[in-house]
This record gives sequence, C-alpha cells and structure tokens, in this order.
Amino acid sequence: SLFYPTEDYENYGVRVLCDAGDAVILCYGQAVSAVLDAREALLAAGVSVRVLLLETLAPYDALAARVAPLIPADIPVFFAEEGVADGGAGMLLGTRLAELFAQEGRALSYTQIAISDGFAQGERGVSLRASLGVDGGRIAALVLARLRGQN
Repeated sequence: SLFYPTEDYENYGVRVLCDAGDAVILCYGQAVSAVLDAREALLAAGVSVRVLLLETLAPYDALAARVAPLIPADIPVFFAEEGVADGGAGMLLGTRLAELFAQEGRALSYTQIAISDGFAQGERGVSLRASLGVDGGRIAALVLARLRGQN
C-alpha cells in the first residue's frame, strides 16, 4: 500500500507523513489521498502542514495519548475523514484530545472535515468527494480560511 507499511513495526498506530508547522491534519484511510492533494495546494499558497496518518483508530483514549504529543502548541488541528461528522472518528478523537489538552492546560483549536449527512448523495458530473466537501481543494480552503481567521 502507498501509505500503510507492508510489515509490522513497533510504532504502528500514528505515522508522520509530512512534517511542517503551520497546521496539523489528521487523517486515515482513503482521506489520505485528499489530504496529500490539499497539502500540495497549501504549499503552493505558502502554508506548510504536518500530516499525521492514523493507522488505527480505537481505542480513542490510547490514540489521543499518541497523537497529543505530536501536536505543537498554538497551531490549528484538522481531522479529515470520509465518514460522517456526528459520531464519527473525528468527533470521538476530538473529544478525547480536548480532554487531554485541558488536563495539560493547553488550548485546542480543532476542526473536523467530514460528511455532514449520513445519507449524502453526490452531484451529477462532480466527484463524490468534491460534492461532499471532503476533497483536497475543500480541505485546503478550510485550512487557509482558519489560518487567515476567516472561519
């Protein structure tokens, strides 16, 4: 696979795909392709992002404990997924991260990029990701808007 290792290794769980400092984007599964497309668009706009590949999601408490140290202070965090926003992985992880950050006295700026409707339908002539707002262009636009204070 392009993103996932073909052999077991001791740090399985969270992997840094791209390391930079204006924002952090968490992703897993098929959303990784869209996030890497977004990263290219962001680089062209002068914005660098750290991309964290979540190789496993549950248990969310353990995942949050592994992810939190990889998030620098005072930069926004985005969770991009192709799942639904309400009750999805991004919501569950965001809740756990907020709890951890609060215990550490840190603020968390967290934005979930996900499908807002469990019964979403695509638009004719438009890719499904684009019509649902989870494509690279939309992810890049949301990151830029947040960084520029336009959210």
